[in-house]
Amino acid sequence: MGCYILPDASQSYREVLLFSIGTLYRLQECFVNSLLEEFFFRGFAFLVLRRYAGERFACLFSALSFALYHTAMMLGWFPPLLFLLALAGLTAGGVLFNLLDARAGTIFPSWAVHIFANLAINTVGFILFKIL
Repeated sequence: MGCYILPDASQSYREVLLFSIGTLYRLQECFVNSLLEEFFFRGFAFLVLRRYAGERFACLFSALSFALYHTAMMLGWFPPLLFLLALAGLTAGGVLFNLLDARAGTIFPSWAVHIFANLAINTVGFILFKIL
């Protein structure tokens, strides 16, 4: 398959199709999925919940839910200490997203950061798998 940014004529139809589907999925993940996550974790679980349960509870609930959502699928992949480190890092990221949105009163700041985080993670994956 080799390293490439865009498909070229030397690649098979299957390689081009897989690249195209993968690229479309990653773009959807960066823009659409991140919006849905921010709508739920920040828009509902933080911005709305804080009116009823207080800002501190809503912030921790939202951030921890966000972290569990992202790490639950990885349970058993890594040693427990590394899993806890990922959980702590994602919780801290969730708190940061909440602080951005609390200040703005909208989910757009955290969505923008989330988009760029997903783009960075996907780019690293593409480089590791020699797609870029």
